[in-house]
Amino acid sequence: MKKSYSVVDEFKDGIDVVFSTEEQSRAFLQTLSFSGGRLSDLDRVLMHLPVGGGVDRGQPFATSAELRLQLNDTDRLELQQNLAEAVQRVRTEFPNLLAEFSRQFA
Repeated sequence: MKKSYSVVDEFKDGIDVVFSTEEQSRAFLQTLSFSGGRLSDLDRVLMHLPVGGGVDRGQPFATSAELRLQLNDTDRLELQQNLAEAVQRVRTEFPNLLAEFSRQFA
């Protein structure tokens, strides 16, 4: 039986993926840097996450923008907390990224 994924799950998975390793974290932070984004800007972070996969055959992929429109305030709060935890892990596990991407962590 296939697991039913919510929009929040899609974004949480994206957060987990982009902050899973130092290399992945650096690549995501570079993308965020190029766009002028900061980790404190949830919408900007969500815009750059890898989401929208795992669809049923014949169904189009959802874009991050389309998925963000489905989030309510409770969802956004949950994702903000999830992102804050991921950022704290990066601060602890990959402290060299703090200096390299100080603007994104500000």
